[in-house]
Order: sequence, then structure tokens, then C-alpha cells
Amino acid sequence: MWKVREMFSRCLSKAQMQHILQVNKQSLPEHGGEAKLLDRLVDCAVFGCPVKCERCKNGQLVFRFTLYNLQIFT
Repeated sequence: MWKVREMFSRCLSKAQMQHILQVNKQSLPEHGGEAKLLDRLVDCAVFGCPVKCERCKNGQLVFRFTLYNLQIFT
């Protein structure tokens, strides 16, 4: 995971990271800048992209430290 993060950090611009997340239907982090983009991108690359909440269709599972949180965007 750390090697993937290091590689993405060296090889991808912020705009490229945003584009990859958008193409994979992942929400962009509202705060935290490039570090949060990188966290989300690495999480998707290593563990796969989480799907939207089946019940509300708006929730997005997001890796935060060592837990997953369900964020609801309305």
C-alpha cells in the first residue's frame, strides 16, 4: 500500500488524481488537499472502489485512518 502511494505521489498530478477518482465514480474529498486525494486513490487501487450506498444511493464509503465511515451527501 505504501509503495502504491509513493508511486502515485511521484507520477500523478493533483488534476490526474481527481480525474481518476471521477472516472471511477468516487467523490472528491472536500478538505485535506492532495494528501486526501492520494489517500482515497490508493484505497481504491489497493482495496477496490467502494460502491454507493444501496439504500440511499448517495452515501460514499471513505477510508479514514483505520476505519470506514459512511458519508451522506444530500
